[in-house]
Amino acid sequence: MAIEHGTLVTYEDNLLNADEDLLQCNNYTQAPSMDVLKRAVKEQANAKRLDQDMFIERNMILFSMRESDQTSSIENKENLYKLFI
Repeated sequence: MAIEHGTLVTYEDNLLNADEDLLQCNNYTQAPSMDVLKRAVKEQANAKRLDQDMFIERNMILFSMRESDQTSSIENKENLYKLFI
């Protein structure tokens, strides 16, 4: 939910939906802090990446696109890909 709606909205929703008796006792286990939410979002985003280095990831995507492109009618598309590498 934090990825789609943002960490602040998720944090506020968690606080609004948390048990009030627990919150009065300073028990915030039902409402993870903003730092915890940000770390979770970052870890989830990193898990979906191909590589930690964005340039290597870009090259991997370009290679995949070049190898899988069977229908393109662009002339000299090999030269086009060389511009990005």
